[in-house]
Amino acid sequence: MPPTPSPEALVLTGAVLFLAGLLQGASGFGYGIAAMSLLPYFIHPKIAVVYVGVLAPLVSGHLLLSLRRHVSWRRILLVYGAYLAIGLPLGLWIFGAADARILKQIVGASLAAGCAALWLATGSKTYALPRWLGLPTGALSGLLSGVAGVGGPPVVVYMWLQDITKEEASGTLQAYFTLGNLTKLAGFCALAAVHWKGYELVTLKNCLTALVFWPGLAIGCWLGLRLFHKIDAEKIRRTAYALVIVAGVVMFLKAALAAHP
Repeated sequence: MPPTPSPEALVLTGAVLFLAGLLQGASGFGYGIAAMSLLPYFIHPKIAVVYVGVLAPLVSGHLLLSLRRHVSWRRILLVYGAYLAIGLPLGLWIFGAADARILKQIVGASLAAGCAALWLATGSKTYALPRWLGLPTGALSGLLSGVAGVGGPPVVVYMWLQDITKEEASGTLQAYFTLGNLTKLAGFCALAAVHWKGYELVTLKNCLTALVFWPGLAIGCWLGLRLFHKIDAEKIRRTAYALVIVAGVVMFLKAALAAHP
């Protein structure tokens, strides 16, 4: 797969990001996993991670504006600390070290496992979870975010299982995603600026190209929000998770078989 996306691949990228925005708006979650389940099929997986990473703060930041009154900062301090200090540095290192084939296997496995966990957590009972669980949750989230652009599932499961209101869970998640996405983007840019091995595709051109897709993504989010009160969000989530699990397994197997013909 050539590092520079073809015009046809860019058109498909725009369509995928629009659909990812539609899912995000309709269900409140899923932009990253929906985008990463399809983009690596027709653009280089590292460019896919860059595109998703550049646009992610815009998506979560926009939602955070409307949910800022419901943010519980104390619930994400430990999670974000582990994300920043443990998970993200390791994820960024693996991202730079892995070739496209290995990265596809990591993305595919992460998507399948993450969405399986989300499927099981949807509509489940809530618990008074111990605060220390935020440490492994944040570390795993940072690892998956840095290497594959899909760090959401561990934190979403962690928040959904807590005995808090839906509004507090949603607002706190968007605050965490905004912080995490901005931190990851800064890490990408810093490593690219010092010409760290494996970061050759994290370029200003690719970052600016990602912004071209923002209008379509924003329209998708807007349309999804319009549908939010007219559809069963839980059914939409479960359907999306099932499709992403299949896509993740297929991506993993195709990359693995290509590695071992």
